[in-house]
Amino acid sequence: ISSSYSMYLDVYGNQTSNGTNVSLHFGKGGTNQKYKFIKLEDKELANGVYTIKSTSDNSKALDVYGGTEYEGAYIKLYNSKDTNNQKWYIIKEDNHYLIKSLLDPRYYLGLNDNNELVIKSQKYLWNIVNTGGGIYNFIPYGIDKYLSISDSSLANGTVLGLSDSALELSKFSIIDTRLNTSDKTIKNGYYIIKSSIDSNKDIDIYGGSKLNNTNVNIYQKNNRNKR
Repeated sequence: ISSSYSMYLDVYGNQTSNGTNVSLHFGKGGTNQKYKFIKLEDKELANGVYTIKSTSDNSKALDVYGGTEYEGAYIKLYNSKDTNNQKWYIIKEDNHYLIKSLLDPRYYLGLNDNNELVIKSQKYLWNIVNTGGGIYNFIPYGIDKYLSISDSSLANGTVLGLSDSALELSKFSIIDTRLNTSDKTIKNGYYIIKSSIDSNKDIDIYGGSKLNNTNVNIYQKNNRNKR
């Protein structure tokens, strides 16, 4: 909706053919004035609060075991639940990341002398590598190994350590826990805007032009940056 004139983005005449103009029109509630926003995956992880889950079993999350708040407390795999001992501040520092416990922000995700995952008061840097499809590898800075679940049974209380390979037990999903499902606000980010008339048609800058007054229309989706 235009903030200047309270007019709606409108697909002309409910048409779905490629190149159909999109213009401003008074609101009438039709499907040609309704759109779906598809958030594009960002390769760079934004600072925020997250839950870290195993992709082998997404019902299991990294957990400050027993909710204990002391130096060297183990991080283990446990059934996912909405508690602070399973939530983490992920903060970018230079080209690496710090991962702080929401249970007690004095502590960081780190490794003990046996390369087991624990919380530490000393800053500990990680490389977090987006491998695509919402799957990540965690690599300790300066160590050419991958964070991994030590037991394929994935039982509650399983310890995490390091592995030489990025196989299934070394893959994790990172879930943004700031999301409030009752909040209708769209978050900052890059989106594809789809027409409700035809989900195969996206809002498109005609010809990929960067000139003023270039037409905006709907067009067959093709994953190019002019959307």
